[in-house]
Amino acid sequence: GDYAFANCSALQSVKMPKSVVYLGDNSFYACKSLKSMTVPDDVTSIGNGVFDGCTSLKSVVLPANLSSIGNYSFNFCESLRDVDIPASVISIGEGAFNGCTSLFNMVIPDSVTSIGDYAFRSCKYLKKIELPNSVVSIGKGAFYNCASLKSITIPEFVKYINEWTFYNCVALKDVSIPDHVKSIGDYAFYNCKVLPTISIPASVTYIGDYSFGYCMSIYNITIPDKVTY
Repeated sequence: GDYAFANCSALQSVKMPKSVVYLGDNSFYACKSLKSMTVPDDVTSIGNGVFDGCTSLKSVVLPANLSSIGNYSFNFCESLRDVDIPASVISIGEGAFNGCTSLFNMVIPDSVTSIGDYAFRSCKYLKKIELPNSVVSIGKGAFYNCASLKSITIPEFVKYINEWTFYNCVALKDVSIPDHVKSIGDYAFYNCKVLPTISIPASVTYIGDYSFGYCMSIYNITIPDKVTY
């Protein structure tokens, strides 16, 4: 159930039977000594904040039939290095991996269609993430303060680059924006200070406040004819 083992700060390991089909919201919240977890095979969704604040959690095995990762599921799991997202997952919730400072690489399977707001915020050592073309929605601040991220290819059917999406991605050098994008939100690339150039597609009609503010290395940019703001 919800908060079932919350703040069991000395809990180091949990063995769950295969009969478990649901993990309630915040069920292992702030279990700061928990080091690893295998989620049972019949669990199809992980509730909100299930492992929020599990600062010692290094690895987690997710079941093959998992369809969604809830909001702030792995929030501030600062030791998490090894997580494979199953090919059954459709959505990654808001703040799902927020503050996971030990994540270096992440592969998003081609079943995923949406990435929530602030999903990977402050994953400051994340160097590489592969986004499949199945993704059609990337929430605001999704990669906010991913200070080691060097390149990103935005999937071809994404229409909006929301506010704060790549805010303070100070190592970002290469961005590919697809032809379907209609707007670039406020502060979307703010302080991407080593980004040398960017190609804005002709489909864009809106470029928000400070979208490229403090992008001090950009030497060439062309504003498309359809941009009205």
